[in-house]
Amino acid sequence: MTLEHLETLIAFAVVMLGVSLLITVFTQIASGLFGLRGTNLLWGLRTLFATVDQRLVAQAEVVLRRPLISDSAFSKYKDVPVIGKLLGRWTLATALRPDELARELRYISAELKTSDPATALVIDNALTELDPETERKVKLITGAIAVVAPASAEQVAKIAQQIAERTEQTVGKLETLFNSAMGRVSARFALQMRLWTVLFACLLALGLHLDSFKLLEQLWSNPQMRASLVNSQDAMMKEAASVVALPPGSAPASAEPMAYTAALDALKTKEPAATKDFGDVSPAFGSLDAAVKWIEPKLIADENGKKALIAEYTRLVSAELMNRAKEIRSQLESSGFQLIPAPYPGLFMFAGKRNVLGILFTWVLLSLGAPFWFNALKSLSSLRPVLAAVQPPKDQTTTT
Repeated sequence: MTLEHLETLIAFAVVMLGVSLLITVFTQIASGLFGLRGTNLLWGLRTLFATVDQRLVAQAEVVLRRPLISDSAFSKYKDVPVIGKLLGRWTLATALRPDELARELRYISAELKTSDPATALVIDNALTELDPETERKVKLITGAIAVVAPASAEQVAKIAQQIAERTEQTVGKLETLFNSAMGRVSARFALQMRLWTVLFACLLALGLHLDSFKLLEQLWSNPQMRASLVNSQDAMMKEAASVVALPPGSAPASAEPMAYTAALDALKTKEPAATKDFGDVSPAFGSLDAAVKWIEPKLIADENGKKALIAEYTRLVSAELMNRAKEIRSQLESSGFQLIPAPYPGLFMFAGKRNVLGILFTWVLLSLGAPFWFNALKSLSSLRPVLAAVQPPKDQTTTT
């Protein structure tokens, strides 16, 4: 492989990473637009409640719309006719802790004591029920120690009883099942985001007429564009750290998306009084949920004010992501690569079967995601100085 071949692949990876980052931005915006985190959390909570007692399922939606749980600015409209129904998915909480679940269930139970005592009793039993698996393990440990050390059997039994009582004081069986249910929620959400990635990859590959075969030929025959894209690889990798979470050590700056931190700085500038407890240095966040959970208790405002500020922060995150998308497009086009072909050939106008095949191949490549192209670009870039050192200069001739 010559240096020109490697630089062509690096330039190609830069383009793929740039377009993949655009897809990531669109995917994250779609997640917020369609309330995917809230709806998946609702699904997980319903599944959890159905495992404990089918009569609890109806309370899942109630829990996620409780004022102290839902971080949505639309939660105040949940009881408004028609509007509440239309905004239903945006009034759901996007994150939940086991202690929050126990607290809200106790509140709901207290509220139902007079109107629906049967449901209240189901909730109370669910909160105090000891998980059978935990109870079985406690008995096994107690029995084993009684055989090995009979003199300590009584003391062990007391400790086991204390453990059981402490477990009952939390959420009991619900707590044991909670982590498992949330694991399934995360997997389900990840699958949906993956499907959105594939969808946007198809739309961009088709809409931009991005033909991988044609792009490789263009990069090979145009040294100036190739060199410009190769030189922009560091800037593109930095943009990757701003948009998508990357493994530790992969990003040139923070390993978390910096869009959340930038939006937080913008909120501090816009609302200094409400955010004066945030501190001078904004932390890095791996997700919007993590950012909201950090921000909410530090806001200086009443409940309605907090919800309005959280909604403003979410808007700032979307604006920051769109700014990142514009910056990524600008970087690609400044290298001479034309992201949107001009003149535009038309959405379904193709230059033969090879062009269609090239676009389909681009769809597959973009579906791999931004982290894949980040790692690919990093690996290819590490080979460049090695190959440059062993390859003789172009003007060097060999004599015999």
